[in-house]
Amino acid sequence: MSDTADATKVVAPNRVDTWETIGEKLRGSVTLYVWDRVSEELAILADPLGAGIVYYFDDGIDFAVSSDLASLVRFLESRGKKLTRSAKYSACLIVTGCGGVFPSSYDEISALDHFQYVVIDRESPKIRTYGLMERVFNNKNSYADDLLETYQEIIDNTQAAVDSSHEYKIAHLTGGFDSRVVLAGILKLRKKDDFRYFCLPSPKIDREVAEGLASAFDLTMTNYSGADWDVLPGSVDEQFLGPMVRSSGILPTAPDIGMKNAGSLILQGGYGEFYRTYYSVNMSDAVNSSPYELAARMWGGRGFPTGDNETVFTADYADAIAQRIKTLVTEGLELGVRSDAIPDYLFMRVRNRYFVGNQSREWSSIGSQFDPLYGMGGLSATYKLDFDTRRSNVFGFDLLNMLDENLIRYPYAKNAFDWKYKRLRELPDIIEFEPEPKPKFDSRRSAATGRRNGGRLATPTEEQTERANRMKIPSTRVAQLDMALPRLMPMLEEVQATVADFAQVFNIDSLMQKIGRPVENPADINLVLTMYSSCLWLTGQDRLTWP
Repeated sequence: MSDTADATKVVAPNRVDTWETIGEKLRGSVTLYVWDRVSEELAILADPLGAGIVYYFDDGIDFAVSSDLASLVRFLESRGKKLTRSAKYSACLIVTGCGGVFPSSYDEISALDHFQYVVIDRESPKIRTYGLMERVFNNKNSYADDLLETYQEIIDNTQAAVDSSHEYKIAHLTGGFDSRVVLAGILKLRKKDDFRYFCLPSPKIDREVAEGLASAFDLTMTNYSGADWDVLPGSVDEQFLGPMVRSSGILPTAPDIGMKNAGSLILQGGYGEFYRTYYSVNMSDAVNSSPYELAARMWGGRGFPTGDNETVFTADYADAIAQRIKTLVTEGLELGVRSDAIPDYLFMRVRNRYFVGNQSREWSSIGSQFDPLYGMGGLSATYKLDFDTRRSNVFGFDLLNMLDENLIRYPYAKNAFDWKYKRLRELPDIIEFEPEPKPKFDSRRSAATGRRNGGRLATPTEEQTERANRMKIPSTRVAQLDMALPRLMPMLEEVQATVADFAQVFNIDSLMQKIGRPVENPADINLVLTMYSSCLWLTGQDRLTWP
């Protein structure tokens, strides 16, 4: 769904349905606004998993709601409402790598939860909950039934992408699992030629696997990401700020503000994370112990360290996060989620929504981004499985085999089959890629355009690309690191001087010590880059370029 015409197609056949049943049928990072002239009700229907995050403001006098945070902020400020960029949101984003523990990048703005929607009548706005939530967490389906439901969801979603009117359709293809399931759905429908297949140049192993698959299945690849530019960033700071401006401070990896809608459809996998556990270690003991221990196990020791290490958070801020985690843990257990699956429940409630879901939301203003793996079946199924079975991804591989029995046999970017999988299923016979695959490429490229101020950007050098490949991360991350690191200390001093709440969330001395240490792994790089983006955002540097 990319415009009102598409929305009309969704609503018209369901015009006798309730708001709830219409909203429950939405799939993907989408919000539907519907006015009923008879009842004089306005419904804001978020997709059930809340990927198209709906933000709202309620000060007891005025109520305002929108899935476009930037528009909501502009409207509220035009009404004289004072809004504060949230140091609480930014601190959690910096340390954990995602938002969602706190609902918005503005202290005064909240967000609907999973499975919620809004109905506004002449009396008042009402936040309601889809009944689908109860069915997802308490269904009594067998494993086979859940598998079949998930299979059908992927087929239906992929068929919707095939049937869309977009002129140019792209599917992400990497060395990982999720994009392979997306490809399997396309192959099942025999529509491989309807799409072009895109992979970033780095990490190198991802590109090698993608090209191997493309060659093996006669796919046409592309170097076109699906985005075109109005104007390129004119400085390093603009390169960091562009995604923050686009997402209003929610996501530093959102598309740049200088990109424009190219009319493309982009398929990516992300909800395949629901088929397995996100974490490599069973944390049920921490779930039953304390929210502090669980936070330390999920996010490492920066915010909730063990032993004699000092936290980068203030005690009050760490307590606020722990209280939020405690609430979510209690909620999950009451829904019937097993204790060894609670970290994955938190992952769904926080990271998946504010990272995977929000990526799609922001990219859909560039080209309609859709995840064919979005659905309820896999979510229901995996919460019933024990930790080791979830970690083995047996549900995901069974699903992949239902869609295409050959794809499982080709190499992945990393080892795909663990000891538990080997106990549960027979290992497939691996088909090696040809030594030097040469897949077909189309000729499309992003349209060339001017740079805002002609400044130098963080463009990867050969040495930076080699470092990135060793860490298996995109080379742009290393290039950005080398630009940001020497600028970070002065930026932190500016934030302390201008953002009053910064010292209320960060233990400044501990933070400075962390930043002063060598940056040696992807987690350290993410910390530096997210902190630099967030500091630029919190100090309002974007207003100098985008007033």
